[in-house]
Amino acid sequence: MKDTQEQKHRERWGKRWLRTVADKEERKQLFHEFQQSVAVHPDLIFYESMSGAKMMDSPFSIFEDLFTSTPTHSGYIHVWSARSQDVIPPRYRDLDSVVTVRRHTPAYFYYLARAKYIISNSALPEYFVRRSEQRYLNTWHGIGYKTLGRTERNPLGAALAVSNMLQATHVISPCEFMTRIHLTGFSMAHMFTGKLAETGYPRIDTTLNATESDRNNLHSVLGCTAGEPVVTYAPTWRGDAFDVDRLRSDLHNLAELDCTVVFLGHHLMLKYVSPDVLDEVVVPPDFVNTNQLLSITDVLITDYSSIFFDFLVTGRPIVHYVYDYDEYATKRGLNLTKAELPGLVTSTSDELITAVSSFLSARPDLTDDYRDHLVRFNPHDTGDCTRRVVEWFLRDRTTHVRQLEGIDERPRVIFWGGRLGSGEELDTYFKEVKALAGNDDIDVSLFVSRSVRKNQAAIEWIRNLGSSISIIVRDEYSFGMTTDERAAREVPAAQRSSLEESAYDRIYQREYRRMFGDTRFDEVRLFPGLSHFWKRLSQDAFK
Repeated sequence: MKDTQEQKHRERWGKRWLRTVADKEERKQLFHEFQQSVAVHPDLIFYESMSGAKMMDSPFSIFEDLFTSTPTHSGYIHVWSARSQDVIPPRYRDLDSVVTVRRHTPAYFYYLARAKYIISNSALPEYFVRRSEQRYLNTWHGIGYKTLGRTERNPLGAALAVSNMLQATHVISPCEFMTRIHLTGFSMAHMFTGKLAETGYPRIDTTLNATESDRNNLHSVLGCTAGEPVVTYAPTWRGDAFDVDRLRSDLHNLAELDCTVVFLGHHLMLKYVSPDVLDEVVVPPDFVNTNQLLSITDVLITDYSSIFFDFLVTGRPIVHYVYDYDEYATKRGLNLTKAELPGLVTSTSDELITAVSSFLSARPDLTDDYRDHLVRFNPHDTGDCTRRVVEWFLRDRTTHVRQLEGIDERPRVIFWGGRLGSGEELDTYFKEVKALAGNDDIDVSLFVSRSVRKNQAAIEWIRNLGSSISIIVRDEYSFGMTTDERAAREVPAAQRSSLEESAYDRIYQREYRRMFGDTRFDEVRLFPGLSHFWKRLSQDAFK
């Protein structure tokens, strides 16, 4: 199936169709103008993983399921956000039914505005506003071994992730452990009005269902022998704060073992590793599927990456190489202690090599502790997760998913704090928040500006309230406006025509929806003395 409108827009834009728009304000304008000018296409699916890094993760598993299924293969237009053709698996390049676009290009704005179905594993751009006709599935990209979103050390949380979750119509979680993080870390507990289901991660199906042919092909791509053990080292990217000499030494020592060593590190790590060391290990091409790589991995080495949760389903050995555990846990924050990690925990290079050597010599039997971790973190990963998620998201079939009940059932009250204030006025306001938050029959939330981070008294109140409330933060963000809306905003209120007034209203309606999605509240309590902006925005908050 083809999108007949696309050709018209492509011809109009010419060479600019695939060129990145550098100006952030122009990006907002163009995206919103496409939203107003093109209709939603009922058979168009838009996919994005990690801001377009590559075709990967659970969105990719869902895409492959739909692409290979009949008769759906001929029924959908599949559009992928991808930074370059290099990250597209060769078998999907140059196909009419698979379109790839780069972020922040006119083509990207067009397809994101036009898709009936949107599937992402992270946060879409800050200017994204879901249209009421669209369905948006957020799969997220891993279980929270590292702290995520709102925590005691980060009481305001991650604004973009929260607004994306609130805009989603569907969100999946792999297990109860991660569900709690979604509800508290991403402030969904008291505001989310979509559907949240514990399903497992579709991407893990790739590990469980890899065929002999799949494994042989991957061995060929990697240039390694099928009969030789594979040790995959997947360290976490830490910016520039990692031990370069240790990394080089560890890779060299691992390469001397009787195995193929695959280095699955962040691409920026590679510039720190000398070519002679890289010659001893395998660095997978960008298009290699990580979960398929796990299917041929005999021993996994990692540190603080959530990749080990995916690997659990293989029943094979895991080595946690956490030489800087105390420092990392203090600085970054972790949700699991060493005692809660499945597999073997090592702290020195010698311990790492000894552990890997031991596992290569004789694979250990599956322990009760390992099985307990499978039950805790992978209860729904049975090899058919992708199909169950597809049926749930596209066709509303809930028979084989654990959809959470009780969300969006209580009255909702939001404290509209804006930039807040100080002194007695602030304390009085938060005492009202605390009193109402103690009522189990009401969902209580707080909406504030990012500037509140400098208000230590407010931050202390927010920190102490903890998960008894949800919080949504508005970053410093200028309105996204179309050309007509920008012009209407310049006209004094008393002089606006009815059309200009409608255009002006759309600015605030869109901004509210960008922050809250479909969520509305039974009661809105304003902080005294709010500016016109905060008061006007609150008008769209009521049910």
